[in-house]
Amino acid sequence: MSNQTRDIGTLAYFKTRLGRVAVTSEPKKAVDACIDFFETVVTGHWIACACEILGISSPDQEITLPVHLKRATPREKLLFIENIARKVADRLTVVDSVFNAEDTLATPDDDKVFNYTRTLCHFASLMIEFRDAWAEGDGDRVMRCWKIFLPHFITDGRTKYALEALRLQFQVNVLLSPNLAHQVKWHRFVNTKGGYGHNIPCDLYNEHVNRWVKIIIRNMGSNVTEGALQRSIRCVAPLRDFCEQFDRESNVPVTTTAHSTKSSDEDLKLVVSVALRKKLLSHQGERAHQSFLEIPPNPLIKWNREKTIAWVIKKKREYKKFKGLL
Repeated sequence: MSNQTRDIGTLAYFKTRLGRVAVTSEPKKAVDACIDFFETVVTGHWIACACEILGISSPDQEITLPVHLKRATPREKLLFIENIARKVADRLTVVDSVFNAEDTLATPDDDKVFNYTRTLCHFASLMIEFRDAWAEGDGDRVMRCWKIFLPHFITDGRTKYALEALRLQFQVNVLLSPNLAHQVKWHRFVNTKGGYGHNIPCDLYNEHVNRWVKIIIRNMGSNVTEGALQRSIRCVAPLRDFCEQFDRESNVPVTTTAHSTKSSDEDLKLVVSVALRKKLLSHQGERAHQSFLEIPPNPLIKWNREKTIAWVIKKKREYKKFKGLL
């Protein structure tokens, strides 16, 4: 058994306890399984943190609400819930301290176990916020996510990703015309089912279209020619609609593209139980996982704001020179 598996509270530990054998050390080989596992663990941490703030020992325990809420209006109750959510976010993320990393410097009695949990929840929050912004088709939220990603890319040495994030900001805010900037911000999503929260990225939709094109080409057999391919590509959408209409009228069962998933309720209960029992979500003094002895309290602790500003100014001049503005 590896050290990470023995360290209670690490992802490797929860992977073993939850029996997620499909999760690999290389997420690209099992993206859906890794994301589902990641979201399950982090959701459990959020629920456990809310339990600590509310003063209850488990999610099943009845909450004793303040007296003033018993006759409160729906608006006041909503504000109470938002306040609890804000406290959870403040404890488990460091987004508000991006520009004040020196306030979260490591100390000799630093709790490395809490640092690990907070860093895990911080990155998971960014990922889930980004995915939810795509699903809702919210271009403004997507752009805000890219702004927050920029210092993380720079700190982690991901130069190409940092350049893409900066270039996107230049395009939307400066370089493109208002019409093109609006298209870049809002025409990044496709909703093929209708309803709220069902948007998908345009590149994913293109993959779906490519699958239909490949099916058409495969069924052509030896009749594949350049003219036939052009005609087939132009009629992909009508052909897909025709096939779906034929299946409906013929009472053919619809083959869903969604993946069937097992209920994660029991897994969530286990994560919540471990997080509360081992006090992973609060500072408990000097602790450390054997596999993460020096994890900092802030993943952006090495980020230099002044150097980043100088880098942005340099790239701005390069873009101006390239565009003939200098």
